[in-house]
Amino acid sequence: MPPARSAAAVVRQTRLWLGLVLFTYLTTHFLNHALGLISIDAMLAGREWFILLWRSYLGTLALYTALIGHLSLAYWSLYRRRTLRMPGWEALQLSLGLTIPLLLVWHVVGTRLAHEMAGTRDTYTLVVLSLWKLDPVAGLRQATALVIAWLHGCVGLHFWLRLRPWYARYARAIYTGFLLLPVLALLGFAEAGREITRLAEDPAFVPRVLAAAHLPSPEQRVVLGRVSRGIFWGHLGMIALVLAVRAGREHVRRRQGVRVTYPGGREVLVPAGFTILEASRQVDLFDLETGKEGTKHSSQYEHFLQLEQFRKANHQASTSRSGFRSSSVFALNVVVTTFIVVESKLVIV
Repeated sequence: MPPARSAAAVVRQTRLWLGLVLFTYLTTHFLNHALGLISIDAMLAGREWFILLWRSYLGTLALYTALIGHLSLAYWSLYRRRTLRMPGWEALQLSLGLTIPLLLVWHVVGTRLAHEMAGTRDTYTLVVLSLWKLDPVAGLRQATALVIAWLHGCVGLHFWLRLRPWYARYARAIYTGFLLLPVLALLGFAEAGREITRLAEDPAFVPRVLAAAHLPSPEQRVVLGRVSRGIFWGHLGMIALVLAVRAGREHVRRRQGVRVTYPGGREVLVPAGFTILEASRQVDLFDLETGKEGTKHSSQYEHFLQLEQFRKANHQASTSRSGFRSSSVFALNVVVTTFIVVESKLVIV
């Protein structure tokens, strides 16, 4: 295996394992949210275990190493791409992943960093009060961020597991879990919000919660605001910098490129180091994901198409063997989700 490919494989594998740590964090966070379907007290009890895991020394080290490392490797992978033409699922995952920090930065700084800096007690009572009643726009932003982060993780897991021989048999059951958990989490948050709204009918409730939270001082809030804006604009700046440096690199490579001639006489100039498939995608001659080919006389394209058709046939055969079981699980998923929504009487305002 060439050294460059070996290095790229190491980067992908490292990013995968760091992503699994973040997905585990998000899963436990959603489970804690889902306890809101019972009561705010159940959420607070579950949070004790959540804090014990993720705010311990090892938990903090694992979480923030994964967060910084995963994002840094995303920048690096974006820079290393020799073309920005990619399958739709890959473009979706990349765009969702780069959006997450922009939506989460305010919440992370306002909870974890405020806790470390000012000793703020960011309990569920305070957080739900803030996001549901005092600042519902921030609540909507936070809910959107969690859904995007979950979708980003699920797409990554799907395309990591799809080639495993057992995955097709359990795909529907896995999909059920992927769908139900965020639904339960959001319903739990909504139920906790309604409970907080009822408690807030007592005029002394909100001042009492805010006083017990040990909120940051005005000077500390200024610092936290600067940190939030710095991370926000820093992230956008990093994306712009990576794209600019990458564009400069590709400009130099094109000047040192090689000419590829296709059947029919068409010629394209691509950077040195491109494979035939990358060169063809660069000029929209062939799309491995859709099986479309632009030149019907190329034996290489026909070979790629045959391999893709064989893979799809195997996948369909594996899926059909578990069709009845998968359909049953999916139907159960729909019934359970509908029951929860009806029972919770979720009102969107």
